[in-house]
Amino acid sequence: MPCQSPAELEHGKWLTLPEAVAYICAADRCERDDARQKLGKALAKGALGSLRWADAQPTPRVGGATIPLDNPPACIPESADIDWEAGTVRDEWGETAPAPRVLLILSLRLRTYLPALYPRANRDDEDRYEAQQTRWMREAREKREAEEAARQAVWNAEFEKPMPQRQYFRFGEVANALALDPKNYTVDSALRANIIEELTVRVRRQQFDLAGGEVATLSGDRPAFEPLPPISPDGIPVGVESWLLRRDACRRFLKKSLLPRAPRVLSEWFPERSATPPSRLKPFWPKAEQEIMEWLRENGCPTQGDGNQAKLERFTAEWLNKHGWGEDASPPTIRRHVRACMKRRRTQLGC
Repeated sequence: MPCQSPAELEHGKWLTLPEAVAYICAADRCERDDARQKLGKALAKGALGSLRWADAQPTPRVGGATIPLDNPPACIPESADIDWEAGTVRDEWGETAPAPRVLLILSLRLRTYLPALYPRANRDDEDRYEAQQTRWMREAREKREAEEAARQAVWNAEFEKPMPQRQYFRFGEVANALALDPKNYTVDSALRANIIEELTVRVRRQQFDLAGGEVATLSGDRPAFEPLPPISPDGIPVGVESWLLRRDACRRFLKKSLLPRAPRVLSEWFPERSATPPSRLKPFWPKAEQEIMEWLRENGCPTQGDGNQAKLERFTAEWLNKHGWGEDASPPTIRRHVRACMKRRRTQLGC
């Protein structure tokens, strides 16, 4: 085998961006776009150790070893201007004017951080098996952390809204507020646990409208508020404190609660409800009556004994519940508005 010069040996330690991408494509059996994404994330985390510019001027050291004076940062942010085809990164960190420069990555660090996943190693190949297992566990952890961060970001956006604009309240948040001792600002842990248990029992018994989304969770690749599925009788609830009560369901729970703190929490969280006008003046009735009139146009006016008035009253109650106003309209009030709309419709028809 021909001898290699020190310069050739030094060059063999480093990979350009296209060479690093080609290695990842082979190691993971993936497309170039996927490989570039993986390499970009590794650079952003600073996981590949020291980096170099290919055109950096080395400074001699004792013993003949050399190091360049101007190195790129250990972390290349994902927002950096990278030309993957040319293998350059726009140098925004040097003392000279920003310009594209060829980036070099230590081959050993790349192969250690992203060991080849194929072919799959068995336990007999101890080193490769351990390297692959380490990588899979790290990537699974990073995926969980990214998903949790995304869910937390969505929740933070909701939590930071003023109370009148909040649409969801965590079970743990409700329990903390109701179990708070206002004299010393401590939470009664036993009472708090009982409140969480009470909410969980109500979910099991479907005393909240689960299909209608009164209880939700943050889920999905792009986290969003999704209805909580029913809990099977032998199922073990997970993450109960992070379950979310929709605004109307939370208000109803607080309104019916006999706990001493419930009226205070109700008034603080739902200040717009503190002075509700009589039913005939409530602002949702004009819209509700529009829905009633539309039902009458589609189904005709009920006649005595056909049962359609009861159907229309149920339709109206369901519409009010769906829009969060079910607690503000009693059955007699709904019946009064339904009869008024029926009378108006008959007048329109000349009956």
